[in-house]
Amino acid sequence: MRWSERSYNEGTALQIINQLDLSSGDDLLDKCNAVCSWYDEVILNRKYFIKQLIEQQLAASEHENQLVFLAAGKSPLAAELLSKYSSRIDLVCEIDISGMNEKKKLYDNIYLKFKRFL
Repeated sequence: MRWSERSYNEGTALQIINQLDLSSGDDLLDKCNAVCSWYDEVILNRKYFIKQLIEQQLAASEHENQLVFLAAGKSPLAAELLSKYSSRIDLVCEIDISGMNEKKKLYDNIYLKFKRFL
């Protein structure tokens, strides 16, 4: 998330990013950046491409869609898409090995109006 947080600079994504404590990964981030100082661009490009593909599909769709995010982690992408395309999204499901209870609490605090998160 540290590598990609600068891409979340507005709206719902920024609200989520601002509530995350990512400090536990700072030492690892520094070590990784020492090996490859431009790796954040790889992450940013991947996240940008994924978001663009999903947005293209949502914009072209005539029906409501279900979005499933595997290995969702702390990414605010699902919330960002829901806030932008709520009329085209019927259900959002985020799955990960851990952290989902904390993420749900974060969503509940920010997005009480969106009751479509599982």
